[in-house]
Amino acid sequence: MGVASVLSACQSIFVYGTLMRGECRERVWPCPPQEVLPARICGVLYDLGEYPALIGGYGWVEGELWVFAPQDVQATLSVLDKIEDTPFLYVRTISQVQLIRSGPQELRFAFVYVYANICDELGARLILPDNKGVIRWKR
Repeated sequence: MGVASVLSACQSIFVYGTLMRGECRERVWPCPPQEVLPARICGVLYDLGEYPALIGGYGWVEGELWVFAPQDVQATLSVLDKIEDTPFLYVRTISQVQLIRSGPQELRFAFVYVYANICDELGARLILPDNKGVIRWKR
């Protein structure tokens, strides 16, 4: 599948911090999702205090996959781009996300906001994996 076809077919957004259910920005989503699924992505997570920062890495960062109707994706991304201060604070990318389910592993493509700065220079705290090897942000 080419980049253009992945981009046009992508209906999901992976979140790992303040946009998840039960967090402070849960209500900013402009469109209701069709479903919200537990998922994880490869990377590492830093705690910036008010919010987390995902960057590339080899750990499993746990979060949620929000799946939208095709007609709601662009409106949702426009709102989230403003919230995430794209492209200055976060950069929106497309990555593979693994659903957390019993049974066979299922991979999906999703939009994800990756931190655009170098966390170590900010003195941010690296969030270490739990005893199961999973990295989660907790406020």
